[in-house]
Amino acid sequence: MDLHVLGKEVEITDAVRDYAQKKIIKMSRLLPSAESAKVEVSKQKSRLPDERFKVQLTITSKGDIFRVEEKAKNFNLALDKAADKNEATDNKI
Repeated sequence: MDLHVLGKEVEITDAVRDYAQKKIIKMSRLLPSAESAKVEVSKQKSRLPDERFKVQLTITSKGDIFRVEEKAKNFNLALDKAADKNEATDNKI
């Protein structure tokens, strides 16, 4: 599976890339037909500290596109919330 990690107004470090890769590998077990995944991280100007980082997760699988967006106070929490939301969606399908 192809993985692209992009940052908007935030630097993507190796630790961030590794964490995203581990999460995507876990998620790909639930969706074995997944072809590619894109994780977009951006830092928001928000008054609420729990919405500073936004993660948009897009997974492409045999013509289907699964997209999830979550906000949290740090990257790891936002990605965890997005992954949980995506898993819940996969279970419904």
